[in-house]
Amino acid sequence: MIFNQTAYFGRGAIKEIPDVARKHGFRKAFIVTDPVLLETGTAKKVTDVLDAAGLEYEVFDNVKPNPPVECIQDGVLRFKASGADFLIG
Repeated sequence: MIFNQTAYFGRGAIKEIPDVARKHGFRKAFIVTDPVLLETGTAKKVTDVLDAAGLEYEVFDNVKPNPPVECIQDGVLRFKASGADFLIG
């Protein structure tokens, strides 16, 4: 795995995801979130943008506050197995 970190934030940043992904040749996102953001619809803002752009994604929502090592290891395994080539968190 190669981790080149780029951070985007601020109003409208979510809408930029498809353009940034395509610019880098990315085709599938791995979205890291927690159950609360999933239940409240916050994560849906991201998946809606990806759906509209025709980009594939997988959601990992098993994140807990101050995650134990097992949670992180599970996330890494799921990322590797997903075939995703970029991460949104």
